[in-house]
Amino acid sequence: MRLKPAWFRHDLLTLFDLLQQKKIKPLIAERLPLCQARHAHELLGSGGVIGKIVLIPNG
Repeated sequence: MRLKPAWFRHDLLTLFDLLQQKKIKPLIAERLPLCQARHAHELLGSGGVIGKIVLIPNG
């Protein structure tokens, strides 16, 4: 990302486009409000989480 910011930006825009077209669907294990970030770290540390943990600001 730091070495080739233009490549990173292009790849990120491509990913967002695929996401918008519903050609990719990320696996989300859990959505938590930002105030539960500590709990999210604990879940990751305990292992067994399949997918991403999404922190939602003001959620």
